[in-house]
Amino acid sequence: MQITIRNQLLGKVAVITTGAVNTEVIIALGDQGSITAIVTNEGLEQLGLGLGDEVIALIKESSVFLAVGDEPPQISARNCLQGEITRAQKGAVNTEVVLNLSGGKSIVSIISNDGFSNLGITQGTIIWVCIKASDVMLATAK
Repeated sequence: MQITIRNQLLGKVAVITTGAVNTEVIIALGDQGSITAIVTNEGLEQLGLGLGDEVIALIKESSVFLAVGDEPPQISARNCLQGEITRAQKGAVNTEVVLNLSGGKSIVSIISNDGFSNLGITQGTIIWVCIKASDVMLATAK
């Protein structure tokens, strides 16, 4: 299977917490920390995931929010990772921002040109990458 989502973070299932309808899955990303996904119980069952299994966290570029500051932003998104801007390409309406996370992984965000300008960021800026847990999809190579 090939997909257009460029944000594909490989990790291992560290924690699984099952609720009545949804399951919270925490994926260890190595040096980058971890990322949390909220998936349906049925979806998790279809994947057959267990602790220690390799999984790919998929995040659509438009679901990656950016924030500035020395501390993680106080927002409702559970996933906040720090990254360095390596490239920003401005288009007619949006800007594509590519960031390096620690450990050599990268993540891409598509934000409005106004949003990019308002943040006052440029190549080399260290910023926060924020993703809602419900916006993280999971895939396996099984």
